Amino acid sequence: MSSRGGSGGVGGGSKRSGRGPRGRVGGGSTNSRSSHYRPRRGRERSPPPPQPPPGQPGRECHRPCVAIGADVYVVKKNDQRTGKETRGEVSRLLTKSAYHPRGIKVMLVDGEVGRVTRFPGDSAAAAATTTVVPKGRNNKTSKKRSLSDYLTEEGVDENLSRVVKAAAEASSQVAKELRNLSLLGDVEERGGNVNVQGEVQKGMDVRANAIFLQKLKPFVAAMVSEEEEGIVAGGAITKQPSEEKYCIAFDPLDGSSNLDVAAPTGSIFGIYQTFQAPARQSLVAAGYAVYSSATELVLAGVGENVVGFTLDAEDNLFRCSRPNIVCPERGPYYSLNEAREPDWPDGLRQWITDAKRGQTPSGIKYSARYVCSLTPDVHRTLLKGGWAGNPRPHLRLLYEAAPLAFIMEAAGGGGSDGVSNLLDIEPTSLHDRVCCFLGSKLDIEDLESYGNVQQSSSSMNHDTYDRACQINTQQHTLFITSYPFHIGDAMILQPNKSMIVVDAPADQGRFF
Repeated sequence: MSSRGGSGGVGGGSKRSGRGPRGRVGGGSTNSRSSHYRPRRGRERSPPPPQPPPGQPGRECHRPCVAIGADVYVVKKNDQRTGKETRGEVSRLLTKSAYHPRGIKVMLVDGEVGRVTRFPGDSAAAAATTTVVPKGRNNKTSKKRSLSDYLTEEGVDENLSRVVKAAAEASSQVAKELRNLSLLGDVEERGGNVNVQGEVQKGMDVRANAIFLQKLKPFVAAMVSEEEEGIVAGGAITKQPSEEKYCIAFDPLDGSSNLDVAAPTGSIFGIYQTFQAPARQSLVAAGYAVYSSATELVLAGVGENVVGFTLDAEDNLFRCSRPNIVCPERGPYYSLNEAREPDWPDGLRQWITDAKRGQTPSGIKYSARYVCSLTPDVHRTLLKGGWAGNPRPHLRLLYEAAPLAFIMEAAGGGGSDGVSNLLDIEPTSLHDRVCCFLGSKLDIEDLESYGNVQQSSSSMNHDTYDRACQINTQQHTLFITSYPFHIGDAMILQPNKSMIVVDAPADQGRFF
């Protein structure tokens, strides 16, 4: 038998091992497994390449490596088509070998995942599309100011800033409740009461109202809500007369009839110096929140621009997402309930007919957009142009029509009841109702030029005014018995743009 492949072990017991088939060391049977793992004699393993210091690309190596802490450019999966690069610090290696830098899958400190394309030193100038991720910060929100920062930078009055932030907190809490409403199984839950508007309250109407009252009470002198019959005293009524005090009127949940189909809803609020004067003289700031695919908060009166914020779900903060909202002078949409067409006045009917055919003064062929929730309809109109409204005297002046008109006008648009500017209408009761058209300035002017666009009178009957102006406090109840706001022999004055009850018992003096 040949010495190769003998039974005496590898090499058949020969002192000198020969080569087997295909260069195997030790010859022998081609099925011998042990020969595959035996290194050639006289040769040693080469040492592994040196590891670079942490955070360094390792340019001293013949092949640069990616290490935790390295500064790299990556292309995320969603950016592969465009080739957009993102720069950041590596927090985790997702590929076993880090010695092939091009294509290594890594996670950056902001949680983004991508494949390494190059190191900063590979190119003298970064591409224009490169996004730099600051170390240790989330790129999605790193450049977005919070609402609190925005108010501070804009130099907003401290007391006003507190009221705005409290309204924002209330909106955030309502948004949280709405996200889980369907899971709780109480979308159709009734509040058990009929509010002052004659509407049956839903459970969420009641909860949203309670949230706004709780959040706002410490910072305002008085509150008016769609869900409350009279004025609710706030916690700021005990402040010194020399301090600026604010009142607030709000609709805590606009469009609650849409809750059972998960359609967009909203909240509206106006911050006043007094409820006795037209909004142009008394309204200081206004805002609304839209609860939809995102929760957006739009504010006017807290800076030079109308500004929009988006609720960041990670830290529950509103962050600036629309720093300068401008309403287009004209737009392609109108928004109202066309099922009411048989009741429309002639002027409105003619405008709608002409708009569909492109025969209005603008020459635009309009399309209809209607959510049946005022806040989302107005939000779309503010951004896209056109107008949204209701020709019936249905919307409440203090906490719906006037605040939204204030925002529209600040953004370059306008608000009208079909005849007069909504900001110039003097309120005669807390729950005044008006016709309302809000939107692009030129579209509103065109609509008014048709004449006869109001379905009926722009104001409701005021017989129940005394009842609506009841002031509720925990200790006692004050009744305003007649206009202009007398309480027995006590008279309400307006020092420092606020109202105070004088000549009443000391414990009943209230600013509102």
